[in-house]
Amino acid sequence: MTESVFVLDIGTTSLKAGLVSADGEVVFIFRKKYFAPLSLDVSKYWLSAFDLAFQKAKKFSKKRDIQIKAICISGNGPTIVDCRGKTLLWNGSNIPLELKEKARLELEKINLQLKEKNIHSLFLPRILLFKEVYKNSFDKSSYIFSGPEYLIYKLTGQALTILPEKRYQAAYWDSALLDSLGLAAEKFPAFVNTASLSGYFKGLPVFAGGPDFIVALIGTNTLSPGKICDRSGSSEGINLCVNKEIHRDGLRTLPSLIPDLWNCSVLIPNSSKLRENERLGKLKEGLKLLQELSKENDFEFPLKMKVTGGQTKNSFWMQKKATFLEMELEVCDCPDSELLGDACIAWMGLGKYQSLGQAAQVISKVERSYKAQTEKNLLKD
Repeated sequence: MTESVFVLDIGTTSLKAGLVSADGEVVFIFRKKYFAPLSLDVSKYWLSAFDLAFQKAKKFSKKRDIQIKAICISGNGPTIVDCRGKTLLWNGSNIPLELKEKARLELEKINLQLKEKNIHSLFLPRILLFKEVYKNSFDKSSYIFSGPEYLIYKLTGQALTILPEKRYQAAYWDSALLDSLGLAAEKFPAFVNTASLSGYFKGLPVFAGGPDFIVALIGTNTLSPGKICDRSGSSEGINLCVNKEIHRDGLRTLPSLIPDLWNCSVLIPNSSKLRENERLGKLKEGLKLLQELSKENDFEFPLKMKVTGGQTKNSFWMQKKATFLEMELEVCDCPDSELLGDACIAWMGLGKYQSLGQAAQVISKVERSYKAQTEKNLLKD
């Protein structure tokens, strides 16, 4: 009998799930689109999608003599959910049309208020918006969660907030900050770290994954200085791991999951809606910025970049991208790096690996690479 972990990621429009072995083999993968992704109660579709994915995974594992050892959950953030399931998606796309103008004005006021207080939290603007737009729901809710935390709560009964690493608290909150904003601290469950045991579901240990962009960095093994990845979906972000905190216009710098390391990101919002050449142009600008920063800070800029997301299934696009960016691009066995990252977390939680870095070295396998070609060679292909 072989062993695997059941991993899942809550996306904006669908849930992705899979079974992954300790050596990184993705033996089963499943995607379920939500019936109403823009519903205020979209979280109920997360639950039904989870149930379907889990049943299919169990059926598959029984046929193949596979033992499921654990579960790990990640999801998009900062999506906000109350304990009854009312949901404010990270991008606000499920706010009803009649409330959109009110929400826009409220968010402007909130952002100004937080700027005046020098507060840089990623979550508090959405939490305060949820409170203003859905005040009755907010007041009646015992807890406020992000997406993966809500699903963990429904599966295990454990209320928690996943803090990727202690330096991330500035991107979240503390009790004094909540009090200063009129937010009741008891609504916000205690922090646990990524990879913490978060309860049990049907006898299986459930491990805390966390925000999808954090878990994706694990899944691409972007966990040591000089490692870089391009994570693409409806938006796109180039992420470079460095050993120094750097701040500059056009750059978002956040702590790495690895102590004393940092993740520098160049973000391209709504990149999927851009024309191909415009999208490639913005990616090249982002790489140029990171190359300049590397030179200024005596970092060795990598020659290869891992790429994730649905775009990796299009070999023509990947080759065009590699040639335009003049950089070798690598694709993992599984295009959904969040699932690989969840697998790293679960197997480390089970004691198979001593660290996330050690797990990622094994599980984040490169399946194929694309090297830059001359225009003449590209036309031949």
